[in-house]
Amino acid sequence: MQLVCETFTGRREDMKTNQAIERGVALEPQARARYCLNEFDVTVTEVGFIPHPKL
Repeated sequence: MQLVCETFTGRREDMKTNQAIERGVALEPQARARYCLNEFDVTVTEVGFIPHPKL
């Protein structure tokens, strides 16, 4: 819900983090690269938030 509000208002609030979130953020590029290799050399494109067409 927070992401929806930030998208519509254009304002971003600071998010509280913890070690698990920081680790996930740090490892995401490696995880994405491994996914691409395991899925027969696909390309992953980050797009951010995509609202439902009815919103």
